[in-house]
Amino acid sequence: MIVTTIDPVTGNRVPDPEHHPFVVEGSGVAAMKIYFESEETRHAYLMALPDDPSRYAKGGPPEHS
Repeated sequence: MIVTTIDPVTGNRVPDPEHHPFVVEGSGVAAMKIYFESEETRHAYLMALPDDPSRYAKGGPPEHS
């Protein structure tokens, strides 16, 4: 499991992570445990929409010359 102690919402390092909220994304060896500064930033992370590349492309993938 990968562990990160940088809150992805604030970008701040989480001191004493054992006493802060977290989320586990994925499973197995590729799972990631993400610590948050507060329950509020954890909630903001969970409510964020996943990135969808189709929102940026009109008419399909970009062409390369």
